[in-house]
Amino acid sequence: MNESANDQIEDEAYYVDSITQQSDSEVWFSLKNKDLNKQCVFKYKSNELVLDRLVDHVD
Repeated sequence: MNESANDQIEDEAYYVDSITQQSDSEVWFSLKNKDLNKQCVFKYKSNELVLDRLVDHVD
């Protein structure tokens, strides 16, 4: 799943939409593509970046 997400991010122009700190050890990153119709959400927790979800057709 992570490799395909990384490939997709490389193929399209993504930018950071938002960064939300949930706690001292957990931060969420939301990335959107240049057309604003796809979103990737990552969670950074305990020094590890984890893909939470890929969303197509963001409203």
